[in-house]
Amino acid sequence: MIKQSSFIRLFILIFLANIIWSCEDESKDGTDINREFEFFPLTLGKTWEYAYDSTTYLSGGTNVVKHSGFMLWSIRDTTETGQFELLKSIKSKASDAYVPSRLERVYIDDNRLITTDQNVRFINLVFPPLLNTKWDGNIFFNDQIITFIGGDPFMIYDGWDYEITTRDTTMTINGVVYNNVLKVSQTDTENAIERRLSEEYYAKNVGLIYKKLMILDSQKISSNLPWEQKAESGLIFTLSLIK
Repeated sequence: MIKQSSFIRLFILIFLANIIWSCEDESKDGTDINREFEFFPLTLGKTWEYAYDSTTYLSGGTNVVKHSGFMLWSIRDTTETGQFELLKSIKSKASDAYVPSRLERVYIDDNRLITTDQNVRFINLVFPPLLNTKWDGNIFFNDQIITFIGGDPFMIYDGWDYEITTRDTTMTINGVVYNNVLKVSQTDTENAIERRLSEEYYAKNVGLIYKKLMILDSQKISSNLPWEQKAESGLIFTLSLIK
């Protein structure tokens, strides 16, 4: 006959084993994983103010048009589906008032940060944003769509492959030092006649702090000049956080 004290000890061991097993199951199905949504905090009233610079190459590179200004992103409302409205406003000079430009959407669905730009949906980030994670950020649209830049046709998004290439780095933007920064490389290719670069940097508890886009073509095959000088068509665009 099993003594009562032995039975109690056996019961406790079985009970503890069940608890440990349950915790292991939770860990396996990911319920206790820190998703790190803080890399793009979504709250009503949240704003980001950016400075932007754009360079457009026209007429075979003989005409280079440059613009700079400021852009304000404001989360101002939510929709019935739980998506946030993101109002993008622009101005040319710091002393000017912001003028609403367009209304976009931003939301998190299935651990993916989804944004719209000109009503085209992108998956800009995935959670948790682990190093070397890859995904198809252009899955919602045909990445061979034609976009015109200065009258010239480009397949800007063709062949993009999103990947988190750096994590937990430090970056200085407009004199401000940001910690816990990650980089999303969307495309980074180059050959004799084309340069394609698109990358975004996110800081924890801040959001997007820097973006760079280079879509450039040139027939100056033998030139050793940097792309900024030998480009004949396309654009360079940067967006950097002010506050």
